[in-house]
Formats: sequence, C-alpha cells, structure tokens
Amino acid sequence: MSINSVQVEGNLVAEPETKATGTGRTVVKFTIAENVRVKDSATNEWKDGTPNFYDCEFWPNDPQYWLKRLGKGVGVVIFGRLTQDKWEKDGQKYSRIKIIVEKIISKWLPELQAIAPKAEEKAPDFTDDIPF
Repeated sequence: MSINSVQVEGNLVAEPETKATGTGRTVVKFTIAENVRVKDSATNEWKDGTPNFYDCEFWPNDPQYWLKRLGKGVGVVIFGRLTQDKWEKDGQKYSRIKIIVEKIISKWLPELQAIAPKAEEKAPDFTDDIPF
C-alpha cells in the first residue's frame, strides 16, 4: 500500500494559468512559495529561510469560480498528492515533481469566507478523477 499525501501552506507567486484539454476539461496551474523561519544560533534571531516553490495543478469542475478567488499573493493551504513528470528534449532527460491539488483553503479568515461557496453558487467537487 502506498500513501501519497501532501499539505503545503504558501502564497501564489503569480496569477494562475488555465489550459483546456482535448476532452473539454480545464486545468488551473499555479506555483506557490513557502518559507520556513529558522533561528540563527549566532544572533538568536529568527530569519526567513530559503523559500521552496511548488508547481501545482488543480482540476476543478468550475475553473472560473477558482480564478476569481486565486491570484498573485493569495495565501493558501493546499492538500493533494505528488506526481512526477518525465520528458526528453534534445536527447536530454528531464523530470519534475508537482502537486496534484485536491483541496484548497485560505490561510486567513476573510479570504476563507470569500472562497467558501455561497448557497446560490455551485460548490466545487473535489472528487473528480484526475486524468493522467
């Protein structure tokens, strides 16, 4: 049995991008950055550590709903799973790890209220099958 689960808190580094597939599905792609604070043992002060950047793919039923709520600088907590892309270009092999996002919530309460669907809006369905 394999457990593949990830949770990351960070901020979007740019506006999300969308891409339509041949089957009519739309993927929302974005990158988030997270930064862990570390204590400098010499000065005993807390400082920002090295930021980490995570490429993310989200396959919601209603991408426009999410595009209205996600943007550069928005703080989020994402839940999902890791996957690896592999490709070859000019004889060179490449790979990268990305997060397939299954759920998004906000880090701050006012944004959380904005992201929570209103009664008249269709709530996003997180049970979609992720195409491979």
